[in-house]
Amino acid sequence: MSKAEIRRGIVTEKLTMAAQDILAVVGRTVAGYEEEASGFRREIDRQKKQLEVLLQPRVSLERRGLLRNSVHDFMPQFEKSTVHMRDPERVEQIICGLIKGGASKLQIITDFDMTLSKFAVNGGQCPTCHNIIDNCKLVTEECRTKLQQLKNKYYPIEVDPHLTIEEKYPFMVEW
Repeated sequence: MSKAEIRRGIVTEKLTMAAQDILAVVGRTVAGYEEEASGFRREIDRQKKQLEVLLQPRVSLERRGLLRNSVHDFMPQFEKSTVHMRDPERVEQIICGLIKGGASKLQIITDFDMTLSKFAVNGGQCPTCHNIIDNCKLVTEECRTKLQQLKNKYYPIEVDPHLTIEEKYPFMVEW
């Protein structure tokens, strides 16, 4: 073997050893990063669960006294003369169920056209989601004017018997 071949062999051996050392260090570093990332993932999951608990209102019915008192005790709005309930106990059961179920299980249906709710009681029109806003003292005159303009534009479309639902739909979405 020539001196050049011997030197080439030594250099190759040294480079191979250096590459193996580098790969071992890189492997340990990557393993450390993976372990650290796994720890971060666990911590993020733990914090997400904590945040979900904090953001979802969980009301203790016993603590709030809802199991011992009537619905009127924790919702004085039901004492108003404009509130009419056929079965207050059933209303209380429903409200307690809503509170117990939490916000994530709540769905709200707004009865704009009063097909689900009464239109009048004792000769007077019942409040709707629209006229509650119309009669609210917090709504500015400018806002009230804009609401009236929107109603004047879209309500005739909503009740037009000559338009199909498909024709009305884009306008109702826009409204």
